[in-house]
Amino acid sequence: MLYFGKSDTGRKRTTNQDRFDAIELRKDILISVVCDGMGGAAGGNIAAETAIEVFCGYISRSMPRIEQALSALSDLSEADVSGEGVKSVMVEAAAEANKAVYDMAHGNAELTGMGTTLVSALVYGSTAYVINIGDSRFYTVGNSGIKKITRDHSFVQYLVDMGQLTPEEAAKSPHRNVITRAVGSDKTVEADTYTVPLSDDETCYVFLCTDGLTNFVSAGEIHRVLVTGGCEEDITCLETKVTTLIDLANEAGGGDNITALVIKT
Repeated sequence: MLYFGKSDTGRKRTTNQDRFDAIELRKDILISVVCDGMGGAAGGNIAAETAIEVFCGYISRSMPRIEQALSALSDLSEADVSGEGVKSVMVEAAAEANKAVYDMAHGNAELTGMGTTLVSALVYGSTAYVINIGDSRFYTVGNSGIKKITRDHSFVQYLVDMGQLTPEEAAKSPHRNVITRAVGSDKTVEADTYTVPLSDDETCYVFLCTDGLTNFVSAGEIHRVLVTGGCEEDITCLETKVTTLIDLANEAGGGDNITALVIKT
C-alpha cells in the first residue's frame, strides 16, 4: 500500500501544531491519522502528539479485534457490511485519546484549553473506515472528481446546516476556524464514523488534511494535483503531489499549519 504524508509550519505561524502518522498494522491494513492541535504556545503540540500516540496505541493493541471484525466481513453468514466492529474500535481509541488530552489539560494550568482535531482512516482492501472529530477532512479522489466524506464540526458548518450561510460564504467567513468539537475539550466527545467503499474504478486516492490546506487550496485544485502530473505511481510521485499541494497553500498565504496525507488505493 502506497502512502505519503507531510506537514509544514506555513508562512504565518512560528510553530507547527499539526501532527500525522500512518502505520501498517498488517501488509494489507493501514491506519492513518491527522491532528490539528490548538491551545497556547505548547498546548496544541502536546494535544496533537498525545492524541495520535494514544489513538494509534489503542488501535495497535486492538488488532485481534480488528482482524476478527474484518474476517467476519468475508463470511456472508456474519457479514457486517457497515464495518461497525472496526469503527467501534476506532471510536474507543478516540475516547481514550480524548481522556488523555483532557486529563493533561486539567492537570497543568499551562495546558488549560488545549485540544485537537482528529481524522483517521483505516484502509483495508476496497474499504476505508473513517472517524472524524473537528474540521480536519477526509476525501476520496478519482479521475472524475473529488468527494468530501467527513462533515466539519465547525461554527460555519452549523450556519450552513441552518441555511444562514452558503458553502461559498462559509469558506470565506472569518469564523471558519471556530470548531464545535475537539479531542480533549470536554470529558467526553462524540465522533462521526463512515464506511467508505473504494471499489469504484474512479477512486484513485484517499486524502486526509488539516484546514491549513483546505482554507487556502480549493477542492478542485486538490483534485487536479492528485490525478494529474504524469509521474509514476510510487512514493516519489506521492511525495511530489503532497509537496505541490503544500506549496500551493503557502503561495496562497500560508496562514496556518498545513498537513496532507495521501494513500493510493
